[in-house]
Amino acid sequence: MTAFMHCQSCFCFPSSQTKFGVTNCGHVFCSDCAKNISQTQGVCKECKKEKVEFKAVNSSLPESIKFVFTPLTETLGRFSKTITTSLRFQQGHRSRLFKHLLHREEQFGRLKSAYIEEQKKKEQYKNGCLEMQKQYRRKCEQFDALKAHCAKQQAQKIQKNTIENDPYKTPAVPVKKTVNLEAQQAMKRSKNEDPENEEEASANSDCMMQEHKRPPLTSSHKLVREPSKFHLLIAITGSIATIKLSEIIHKLYSSCSEDKLLIKVIATQNALKLWETQDIDLDEMIYEDRDEWSMWRQRKDPVLHIELRKWADALLIAPLDANSMAKIANGICDNLVTSVVRAWDLQKPCYYAPAMNTFMWDSPLTVGHRNTLRNVLLFKEIAPISKELICGDSGQGAMADPATIVALVSALVRDRLAVRTQII
Repeated sequence: MTAFMHCQSCFCFPSSQTKFGVTNCGHVFCSDCAKNISQTQGVCKECKKEKVEFKAVNSSLPESIKFVFTPLTETLGRFSKTITTSLRFQQGHRSRLFKHLLHREEQFGRLKSAYIEEQKKKEQYKNGCLEMQKQYRRKCEQFDALKAHCAKQQAQKIQKNTIENDPYKTPAVPVKKTVNLEAQQAMKRSKNEDPENEEEASANSDCMMQEHKRPPLTSSHKLVREPSKFHLLIAITGSIATIKLSEIIHKLYSSCSEDKLLIKVIATQNALKLWETQDIDLDEMIYEDRDEWSMWRQRKDPVLHIELRKWADALLIAPLDANSMAKIANGICDNLVTSVVRAWDLQKPCYYAPAMNTFMWDSPLTVGHRNTLRNVLLFKEIAPISKELICGDSGQGAMADPATIVALVSALVRDRLAVRTQII
């Protein structure tokens, strides 16, 4: 039976070159493992018993079966060594693979940190560009304001020199009122003397009025959007309710602070004629038809009615007279206001407040025009009120109260920018 023993430490089988021994605790070890046990102060590797003694065991085989068993034991030994080598190779491969994965993970961490750092730099660069763009726009606005101020001072200086050099010492009077009175007197004289010269007198009066206006805008004029503000474009047409524009603007700024709301005004020529008859001060610049043509001189120059549409978040037409309503409903765009409306983005809100004579309002034509504006263009109507009109008629047709108009527009601004100020 000793021929089939194997070492309980290295699991080798007996052969012609291997001798075995048995400890007094009953465990079998080969001669090589026995030497290691003797070097470790006789401690058994199986039961950890100290001071074990070995007793030699004859592991030699009878000659009759030696030729059979010896190759088998040697084969089993080589197989055991092969398995051991394979296990060691696999363990080394796993160790190398683990180190490679750790190295890849470190590289990925460095790449991720570099990417995050690059994104931070890109964001800083973007914020810097936006800030520089804002500064540039502010400088452009300041330059335009300074240019207009210089032109105004130059005109006042020329006027002053003209008055000082007048040999008759004409007393100084307000320029706007003088021009209007002279124009009206010229028109009256032309009507009384010769009705055929009425158009010529009207043209002369218009020229006299325009002499004292601001110079027309050029292509250097830019409409700058401010992301933190709501941009409202107000259009006025040829109704006497135009004189309520300053009240509407004042109440809008009272309801929504100026740091949340920005207003620009456009007007028809008829609205300007009515506006100039009133002594009203307005801080906002009024865009006119002449600016449409003076700003564009060549390709790539800004087109004013397109730039105004891009600039505005909402459009308010107050007042809207019967003439302009008919033009808009029929697609006519022969002035700045109607061109802006024709090019308007229908995804943006548009309010209109009609103002006209009662019989104009009750006309079937007006009913058709209103249906077009409300149902086709999806504009929102601020209905007129009933009262005694300036012409003397009584009935519906007067523009809605400015407080009503301001309430609707202010609600739109608060919803868009979450402004929580109380409506005054």
